[in-house]
Amino acid sequence: MHVAKKASRFLFAFGLGFLAFFAAAKDTALSDTAHKVRAAFLSLQSNPNNVKSWEEYLDLFPKTKSEFKQIFDPDDFSELYNNSHEYIFILNSAPEMKRKLVSEKVVSITKGGAPGCCDAWSALHSVAATYAIQDTSSFVSLLKKLKLPERQNVIKFIADQENHRAFEEYQIIINKLKELNENEIAKEFENARTLRMKAKH
Repeated sequence: MHVAKKASRFLFAFGLGFLAFFAAAKDTALSDTAHKVRAAFLSLQSNPNNVKSWEEYLDLFPKTKSEFKQIFDPDDFSELYNNSHEYIFILNSAPEMKRKLVSEKVVSITKGGAPGCCDAWSALHSVAATYAIQDTSSFVSLLKKLKLPERQNVIKFIADQENHRAFEEYQIIINKLKELNENEIAKEFENARTLRMKAKH
């Protein structure tokens, strides 16, 4: 019985040590950029109402499509891939004074063309739709600053939803655009939806 207890304690301690080693190895495998994003995210989680924490996190959040892919959607599923949705969905709770910056990030990442579905991109797609609805005028002002191909890329990204019949948010965006008399942009959204619905995938 005594020997069994010792063996049990040894196995328990070994298990804890192995888990700690595995966690440490996984953490050290992160790039310097991913480390910083992760640290800022954890700080923000602990202080969700702290403006400085938001500033630090948004400053480190990817600004381009390539940076976003490298951190949240790498081909080898490393970096912050596994919990990427958490890092992205937190953007929906940004304080009012930082919401324009979030919109700028979304536009900056997607203006070069990006898929609206799958993993981290799906989360970003959701954030983009939310901001396009909640602050339509600000979102439109950002779109108007882009070259036409870039603007169309952002709109195409938001339109990239397989089942538009269930994607009610998209029509809400169009309705809000029309309420603002942004009929040209609204038409671009309608055209993007038509093209997406004609696509097979």
